[in-house]
Parts: sequence; C-alpha cells; structure tokens
Amino acid sequence: MFYNVIKALAFFLLKVLFSMEVQGRFNIPKEGGLLVISNHCSQMDPVIIGSMFPRRLYYMAKEELFKIPFLRSLIISLGAFPVKRETGDLRALSKIMELVSRGEAVLLFPEGSRSEDGEVKEFMHGASYVAVKTGVPVLPVAVRGSFEAMPKGQAIPRLTKIKVKVGEVMRLNLGSKRAKESIYIFTNDLRERVIGLLRE
Repeated sequence: MFYNVIKALAFFLLKVLFSMEVQGRFNIPKEGGLLVISNHCSQMDPVIIGSMFPRRLYYMAKEELFKIPFLRSLIISLGAFPVKRETGDLRALSKIMELVSRGEAVLLFPEGSRSEDGEVKEFMHGASYVAVKTGVPVLPVAVRGSFEAMPKGQAIPRLTKIKVKVGEVMRLNLGSKRAKESIYIFTNDLRERVIGLLRE
C-alpha cells in the first residue's frame, strides 16, 4: 500500500514538473522474474523508472544508506536492498537471483554508478551473469533528461523534460558459446541497446 502511494505521488510530480513522457510501456512483461536495466545519470533515475513501472520494482542501494535509521526503514519499504559498491558483492547478487527466481522484477544500473558527463559508461556483467544463472529476460530502459535535471553533485533538480523509452525484452542465448563468452557479448548487446533507445 505504502509503495503504491509513493509511486503514484512520484509519477504525478514527474508528469507535472518534468512533463515526463513514457514510450514502450507495452513491452513490460506483466508477470514473471525480470531484470530491468537502464543508463544511470542521476539520483532521480530509480524514482523515474519506479514511478512509471506497472509492477513493484526492487533496487540495489549503497549499503551506507542502510546505516541511517529512518532512511533504512523508508528505502526497505520501497524495495531497496544493500550492495557494497566497487566490489563483487556476492550477497547482493544472491539476493537478485532470489528475487527474480520467485517472479519479482529487479532494477539494475549496469554502469555501477552515475555517469558524470551524461554518456553511457561501460556496463558491468552482473545482469548478464544473473540472466545466465536464472534464465530470466532482461528489459532495457533508457532515461533521457535526468542528467540535465539533476546531474551528480547537484542537490536541487532543474525543471527539464524527462523521457523514458522501454525497449523489447532481451534473452541471453548461450548456443554453442561458453557461458563466460556469452556473458561478455550479452553485456555489450545490452549497452548498445540502451544507447540505441537513447538515440531513437
């Protein structure tokens, strides 16, 4: 209930203040385990994607935020779970696989941290690894305008237009390739797809 109220409020504010436009929402699977991946330029990105997403989303958030008592309770109620950044956090990876295996949708930012210039950085391989291990589909999403609204280091957002484009679901097909090789190729394919959505 609380999640849905916050989501509806965020969507309303984004529509009114940032004229948020969403394209391709019909590409979102209605049920089943799902990895949602997106470019990441701003602290606004999880809110933007969560507000327009018809299903409940789970997120990774840096573990430092969970040490703040009030904030810890708030972000947990909104679907966040901790991750140690700049490391291969196996506990967070196990949590993602647990969630998607029971039919939940998890939002990941494969760049690992916010882009400082608005360009899409190299993707890490976590999403592809989970796709191999669980067989769940991956949904590419591109967010435009969040960098102009609230880049890294800015506390108060500018009122600029935000556009979200949802691509078609992608699946990792191992075929005759080794798992490691397939993971690297799929990671590159995901990044190119997000870049393509940004340019469309």
